[in-house]
Amino acid sequence: NLVSFGALCLFAWYCRRRLPSLPAWLVWGALLTLPWTLNFSTHIVNTSFILPAGIAFFLGFLEASPAFRAGLLPLPLAWALMGAAIPFVAQVHMSWVLLPPYVAFAAIDLRRLNRRATAVAALAFLAGAASTGSLLIPTILRYGWSAGDAASVVGFYPGNAGDAITVVARF
Repeated sequence: NLVSFGALCLFAWYCRRRLPSLPAWLVWGALLTLPWTLNFSTHIVNTSFILPAGIAFFLGFLEASPAFRAGLLPLPLAWALMGAAIPFVAQVHMSWVLLPPYVAFAAIDLRRLNRRATAVAALAFLAGAASTGSLLIPTILRYGWSAGDAASVVGFYPGNAGDAITVVARF
């Protein structure tokens, strides 16, 4: 609960800095009382563990990509947050496969504008990934890369690309 609360407070601070015209009571009130927040930050279910990592990842993404950057976090910290969040989420939820495309977008966007900063960003990303990814080492050593057979569940299936039109239409 404390980690989720801290992550939500960080997110509220970030939202207020990015959108200063929004009333503080609205931002803080919404983030701390919306049903999804109350459910996933106060009940221990699988997805409640990814709430802090998800917030860290998307704060990092918004600050890592020049298209969205507001300058509220140092660039290396933004990349380290993204790097740390992916292995963290991978340990508890299969939704981690949705995060690398955001990293690729931010990397392409950064490389387009500043090639030198890309090397620093890559090192920061790898340092962040090593910080939480190292916690996977005991599992990999004991059970191998196929532990839990997650590959059969989260694999990429090219045949599903045709469903994109249906998904967009339903949305």
